[in-house]
Amino acid sequence: MRDDKLVQFQIVLYGGFILLAFFTAFLYPGWAVNKPKLILDLAIPGNHDLIYFATDAPDEFIIYSPGLHSVLGILPASERMASMVVSNDGSTVWTSTKSGYVDRFVIPAGRVTITQAETRRARVAPVLGPIALSANGRFIAVAYGSSEDYNARNVKILPADTVSVADELADFSVTGDIQALVANPVQNLFYIINAHSDRVRIYN
Repeated sequence: MRDDKLVQFQIVLYGGFILLAFFTAFLYPGWAVNKPKLILDLAIPGNHDLIYFATDAPDEFIIYSPGLHSVLGILPASERMASMVVSNDGSTVWTSTKSGYVDRFVIPAGRVTITQAETRRARVAPVLGPIALSANGRFIAVAYGSSEDYNARNVKILPADTVSVADELADFSVTGDIQALVANPVQNLFYIINAHSDRVRIYN
């Protein structure tokens, strides 16, 4: 029972940290001129020193430091994003877009202010949904749908460095719309959460 209470306390504490960072970030004066209309996704690297926000109108991802109470960078995305994932060290960001592209951003290290990133773009499918990164950082899983049916019911496993369909490791369909893709933080496993079948599928 004591362990359960400790876990609950840790969850509440961590959730409070995220909410505090979220609201503090949006009080930052630098966003007052071009404040985003919608937060599409957020991600926290393994070091927990940064929070990445994917926004809509404008299409950008924002790098925020809770420790410094400062926005380190606002980088433009190619178009509206569906989902985002960040490497454990915070140096690389992968975004999936509504129109079927995976964009990979490599962020220069050692800079207080981030104004640019090396980018790689690959067309993957007509429509993309959630994206996840494997524990070893070598593979991404991305859910996709067709132009006739925008609901994602298929998954591609791609190399994280090239994000190229030509190098894909797997392409398969599942039963029911995919609501989320989650990567195991220790093992190279992807958990696929389906809406209609109401279960979790695991891909190794």
